[in-house]
Amino acid sequence: MTAVFDPATIAAQLTGHLGQRARCERHPEQVQPCQHMACRPPDEPETELDQVDAGAGDAHEEAETELARRITELSIPEHLWELPHLKLIKQEADAINVKPEGLLLKVGNRAACIAGPRLVGYIDARGNFPLTGIAATVGRSSAGSGTSDSAVNRLLPIPSELKEPPTAVDFANQAGKVDLGYLSLNPSSGSALLDRMQKRLPVLRKDDDDAEAETVTVFVPRVEMNYGEGSTLLNTIDKSKGSGNSGAGLENIILDGFFGAELKYDTTGEKSRAAIPAGSYVMAVNAYFQVEFIGQALGHTHGLVQRMPIVPIVKPAGDAEVAKAGLRVANGEGFTVEEAERHLTGIPKRPDSPGEMPGVIDFLMQRNGAPDTPYKRMTMCRLMAVNLRLMEAERSGVADLDPLKGHAGQVQYRIASWMALLRCSYHINEEDWEVAQAFAKVSAQAIELCREWAAAEDRKADSEDNTKTARRARVSEEARALARGETPRIVKMIAARMRDKLKSKGDLPASDLTVSASGTDAKAWAEIGGEGGRSGLRNAALDWGLQQGYFVRVGRRYSVNAN
Repeated sequence: MTAVFDPATIAAQLTGHLGQRARCERHPEQVQPCQHMACRPPDEPETELDQVDAGAGDAHEEAETELARRITELSIPEHLWELPHLKLIKQEADAINVKPEGLLLKVGNRAACIAGPRLVGYIDARGNFPLTGIAATVGRSSAGSGTSDSAVNRLLPIPSELKEPPTAVDFANQAGKVDLGYLSLNPSSGSALLDRMQKRLPVLRKDDDDAEAETVTVFVPRVEMNYGEGSTLLNTIDKSKGSGNSGAGLENIILDGFFGAELKYDTTGEKSRAAIPAGSYVMAVNAYFQVEFIGQALGHTHGLVQRMPIVPIVKPAGDAEVAKAGLRVANGEGFTVEEAERHLTGIPKRPDSPGEMPGVIDFLMQRNGAPDTPYKRMTMCRLMAVNLRLMEAERSGVADLDPLKGHAGQVQYRIASWMALLRCSYHINEEDWEVAQAFAKVSAQAIELCREWAAAEDRKADSEDNTKTARRARVSEEARALARGETPRIVKMIAARMRDKLKSKGDLPASDLTVSASGTDAKAWAEIGGEGGRSGLRNAALDWGLQQGYFVRVGRRYSVNAN
């Protein structure tokens, strides 16, 4: 016979159950515990020792979820992905399931790194600057930062000739013709970076001009730093600030490297600690920040954030039912083939990786001359030139400007130049500039959302601090009460639990009532000076409950006081 679940019947049964447990003898019409003062037990204890505003936590989680959603939806206009070189990036991003904006910045930075220091940008009379930059991507944990690094290596792999630099020179005067290729590292300090950027190569033969030369100093022209966790970069920067006079701080090196300036140790005097000459290198920096920590970067320094566009790399959430199904599999609850395939119909099919971008590596390597090769400057369209001029007018004091926009022109120039390089050109056209402007807009929006996130994190931290402060005050108050011989709240709370258990279970021995006090309760009991652990807390609660008439003892068993 099939059971019929009638909502009205279930409600009546539930009401009757509550009535059995909670009716007041003086006021039987009361189904819930009676609130008349004469009917309430004396000194009714709190239901929990620490009352925390659960609503505040829920509100924070909701705000966090909303901010995460808004960040994932930041995108450059869809029509730009129809450009042939951007279309390849989009295909690769879809293949690895990340947002294409973050991947495009990393690929562009790699292109400028391969091109090397002899290809430069130029805006005005202040001179040449390198095309590499600092690219920051944001997302949640496991958003695909490591996967996107692998994708960059598929789209623009480092050429083998840059990975195998010369290990010696024939004559000392040939040092200016040696290209030491490429260096990938995450240095622990600025000094460590400078040490790796220079090598002393042995001289195999000598002539009259350098008869005494045994070695020559040669500098690595291409440096790439990839931080899968942006917090690691910030922590390294903070630690390297304490290098004193024994080395150089990493942050200053990165900031100077953005302009290709001379890089110097804090102390010199040894040939092995020579400065890296200006214009002899490029330095590409990529950092992925979990969005909950990006506020740390925004408040860390204007100099670093001024130089880096910030774009999301994590895609918006997909179908909720498919996500739940995936979670079941992650928890070890698999599906049959038929069930899994049915769920997979809600996931768009991923395209294949397009592989290496055709012709780009060969184009970039054309400019890889020796250190003494003449510079080649990128050129730009008139639209870009006049817009950059307007930006310079704003910087000159015509209007107040957000400090984070201090190098906006330089940043946009670099992104536009990356677009030109990816389509194998030394001329920045209007489409390249449109992409750069779109990225500037996304970055500005991302920064504002990250600031909101940081403010929410601060509010959460303040709330937690207030809760901890209140708890410490409560613990001190409880400890003083216990020392005065008064009954602390935790004892009253455990006694109330015992009373409720006896109401539902009937007569019980003291040993069965020990579970009314958890390990956490016992810790709180010890914290205020209570002795005996859980059993000590149990005994104190039993004594107080008996005094208050919560229950009675008959022999070794306890029961609810029927009177």
